[in-house]
Amino acid sequence: MGAASVSLAASGSNPDVSMLKLQSDGAFVFDGVLFSVAHFDSTWKRTEQTALRPDPAAAPGTNGEWKFAGPMVTPASAQPITLKETLQRASDRSLRVSYVADHASGVPAENFCLDLMVPVNYMAGNPVRVDEQSVDMPTQFKDVQLVVKAAKTLVLPTATGTLTIKGISRVLIQDNRKWGFGYFEVRLEFPRPKGPLQHAELAVDVTYAPYASAAISLASVTNRAFADDKANDGQGGWSDEGSGNDLSPLPLGPLAAAGVTFDIIDPAKNRGTSCLVISQSKTHSTLTQATVPVAGSPTYAHLYLLHATAWTPGGSAVIGKVTTTYTDGSKSVQEIKTYREVGNWWSPSAMPNGAVGWSGTNKSAPVGLYVSHIAVEKKPIREITLESTGPTAWLIAGLSGSMDYIRFDTPPAGEFQLAEGPDWKPYSYALEIKPGSVFDFSHLNDAPAGKYGPIRITSAGHFEFEKKPGDPVRFYGVNLCFSANYLSKEQADRVADLLSRSGYNVVRFHHYDGDLLKKGGSSYEFDPVKLDQLDYFFAALKARGIYINIDLYTFRKFSPTEIPDLGKEIGAKEIKALMPISDRAVEVFNLFAKNLLTHVNPYTKMTWASDPALVGICPVNEVSLLEFPENFKELSALYEQAFAKWLATQPPAIAKDRPAAIMRFCVEIQQKLDVKLRTYLKSLGVVAPITGSNWKTAQMLSYLREDYEYVDNHMYWDHPEFTEKQWSLPFRFAQTSATTYSAGVPRGLFASRMLGKPYIISEFNYVCPNAYRAEGGLLMSAYASLQDWDGLYNFDYATTIEQLTESKRAGTFDLAVDPIGLLADRFGALIFRRRDIEPARKTIGFVMTSEAVYAAGQSRAKEFSRNYTMLGLISRIGVAATGADAKRPRAKADAFVMDTPKPGFYDAEADLTDSLMKDGILPATSYQAGQGYQSDTGQILLNTEKGTLKVVTDRMEGFVLSADAELSGKIVSVANDANFGTLYVVSVDGKPLAQSDRILMLHLTDSLNSQIRFADATRRLLLHYGSLPHLVRRGSVDVKFKLADVGKKTWKVWQVNPMGERVKEQSLQVQGGDLTLHLETVLENETCLAYELVRD
Repeated sequence: MGAASVSLAASGSNPDVSMLKLQSDGAFVFDGVLFSVAHFDSTWKRTEQTALRPDPAAAPGTNGEWKFAGPMVTPASAQPITLKETLQRASDRSLRVSYVADHASGVPAENFCLDLMVPVNYMAGNPVRVDEQSVDMPTQFKDVQLVVKAAKTLVLPTATGTLTIKGISRVLIQDNRKWGFGYFEVRLEFPRPKGPLQHAELAVDVTYAPYASAAISLASVTNRAFADDKANDGQGGWSDEGSGNDLSPLPLGPLAAAGVTFDIIDPAKNRGTSCLVISQSKTHSTLTQATVPVAGSPTYAHLYLLHATAWTPGGSAVIGKVTTTYTDGSKSVQEIKTYREVGNWWSPSAMPNGAVGWSGTNKSAPVGLYVSHIAVEKKPIREITLESTGPTAWLIAGLSGSMDYIRFDTPPAGEFQLAEGPDWKPYSYALEIKPGSVFDFSHLNDAPAGKYGPIRITSAGHFEFEKKPGDPVRFYGVNLCFSANYLSKEQADRVADLLSRSGYNVVRFHHYDGDLLKKGGSSYEFDPVKLDQLDYFFAALKARGIYINIDLYTFRKFSPTEIPDLGKEIGAKEIKALMPISDRAVEVFNLFAKNLLTHVNPYTKMTWASDPALVGICPVNEVSLLEFPENFKELSALYEQAFAKWLATQPPAIAKDRPAAIMRFCVEIQQKLDVKLRTYLKSLGVVAPITGSNWKTAQMLSYLREDYEYVDNHMYWDHPEFTEKQWSLPFRFAQTSATTYSAGVPRGLFASRMLGKPYIISEFNYVCPNAYRAEGGLLMSAYASLQDWDGLYNFDYATTIEQLTESKRAGTFDLAVDPIGLLADRFGALIFRRRDIEPARKTIGFVMTSEAVYAAGQSRAKEFSRNYTMLGLISRIGVAATGADAKRPRAKADAFVMDTPKPGFYDAEADLTDSLMKDGILPATSYQAGQGYQSDTGQILLNTEKGTLKVVTDRMEGFVLSADAELSGKIVSVANDANFGTLYVVSVDGKPLAQSDRILMLHLTDSLNSQIRFADATRRLLLHYGSLPHLVRRGSVDVKFKLADVGKKTWKVWQVNPMGERVKEQSLQVQGGDLTLHLETVLENETCLAYELVRD
């Protein structure tokens, strides 16, 4: 059963038999059903045909035959059974297989049979036909033996059809769920005399028949195409997100998906449309439902949808319903739920009633469509109505009917639970850093924070300190959340030391406001103990040269007494939407800000407002108002009232286009709120710069960001999707590499930067358990350096005190409990703060125009084109001005891009990279097919096709390595094994690598908790976090260094633990003036991710 599979086509010249996979031992899998000969002795011990091999006397495939022979060694006899097998192709869907078994003296045999393993998903609830009798297989376990009888013909349901087996004599079917197995077992007995087995023969004919289904045409109701030339124009196609993110890879014409036949409409033959997109949100579609006429009123027992969603809600939710109307006037209805029938079209994975029927890749992500089953009555069908029931975009590509219940092999059989094994070994993990060790980067901090006065904005759009002009400063730090902000004095000092040694010079207090409040008090009354803890922690960080960034609102709640507008308690989603239209909400918000910012910290003797160690404030976290709050009735009514009042003041040209008018209104009310909040905070004596709207990348947000002192944004790679309840398992992950998808993060953040203003990312993460998250340490810092950004904050370091003080299992975001994320981030902090990577030499600015941002007929807020964001892999990009009404001079740039191009400007939708190279603005090496994107500094090379990244500078060289990748820098060359991994090499002493005496190497693969549990081996659906210890995945690289004085001075390499302590000397060799190393993450008695290379 464990033998390798080979296709029939690979074994001979004849064509393959459809749905058949032949194994090297002669066993075969036919449409998901395993066939193998089995012997059961008198104690029912089982022996299979695993020792059979191809007959050397007969070349595979000769005359359409494949022959196997070999012994079956059973516990019942010292002599083996000799088994011969001949498999002969009969047609493209059938074969004849015959067996001859012999034993010299006769071996005890309770049963000798051709044994079939049929997955439960295929048979449970489906009928099996034994001769003329139909036997329904139970959906739940009832009895072990279901069928025991003589028979000549057997018909079994399979993955995508049925198998008809003729030539049998006796059949037994049993339900192996009794013993926890996920399959039914079918035994086809060899006809033979009773008693010991001496000779037996069996020959059967096996024929595959796919399930019969017929496509139901959507042609009369389609409203979108799969390809989309222009984003957000309300015309489609698909999700209306432009050519960089559409479904153009889907083939047109007949499509077999999960065993069902669909007709994928050619838009050229159908009014330019090929699919149906419906939604209750006018942002996503003008249609809320469509009724499909069913030609000829056929009778079906089952319908099948080919579909997906966009803007999928967190948690399971009803997004639509299917109403089937029969010719007699009766109807049946089935609801469509996310994470049951359907999921997001990006990174699809199987649902309970949603097989991934088609998958592919567009320019932005892996994409796909689900096939879902809908039971209907066996009556003639007149029409089928597809109706959206919520704001989610329901994307429908096909519909089909069948009399067969086509079972999907979904979810994939067998949960995946990780345990220690040859490829995963325990990692000795500790959070502390030994002073003076290779991981101690505290020398980067110039303590105490604030010694050079408040931070200010330079004319070039960067940060500097008031008393240190001309010396721009970068920040790299982490977020601390919830109880991780409230530490004892001893804990605060220890954590502050740890963060300083980690290379961080800023901490964002986040999700702290709810826990700061006095129990039973108002939304602005503080618990004095909690406030004292926060004050001391502030002072402890400040003393170590670590600055502070805060929000003034994240998650606290407001009573109806405080804010009566909605007549109920108000939480985060409501307050963010309410503040722009409620003076009372702003007043209550300000009370919290005043109490926090104007109280005197007893440990610094300063107010928070006046303390120069506070270097950034975002009044309200993640408020980016792009449309009305649809999910809150009370709020929606208030917005409609405010909008109607505003609209009455606008010219008719604006009033006639509601979607664009709503966008203008949202920007205007948010701008007014920003002014109110900023004016009030400055009146409190705040010296820190103030930002806002720190979430999302829509162009219209630039009108808000134009006013901020600095710009902030957030983005994650492989953020979890919530399949049932927000922030509760199970979580769904894409398990894709950002490197492969054109550095998706940080590329998605490039364009929302405002040139001439400081830009920080106060939340980013490459989320655990993504298998590729080690890439984040290089990707984010390399491109942030190329763009010359001003601050990076990983989200997060910890969410609980325990994560900072105890050994804990990994979660999703918390670096403190993720060995891979933690080490990658230390590396990222060092190279970003030390400016090891050069800023881009060219700048390509984006000039916004209101005619494009607020263009009539848009389906949603306009994003920056993918073609423009791709330029950020080469040169600096960002918004240079917001059009003719810009509030500041246009930033200097080497070229300008617009959505509505004019002479002297480049078209945002054009192939910008090619155009700018042809015009000599970008180097000719900026993009080369097969090589990828090279920065205009020559230091960064991203090959998305191969999934590799190379960053080479004087003081560091970093490599993201796909399987078997080989990359070379100036000093370092590396050859990877067959698994994904990274190698990061950096000079610790600040010298160029070629002259450095102390070098840090990180060889990172993947780590997971012991006993972590996923729905299957793809790791896309996380069911349980698992427990300690952390396990590290096996990986190896061969590394070669070209270093000065090799052979003249002694080099040593030490394996180091996470604390930076030297654990064991690593062997190395000198070959031809090169120093060579073989590194493995899993060693004989330990695991290792970090090394220190030193020269005596």
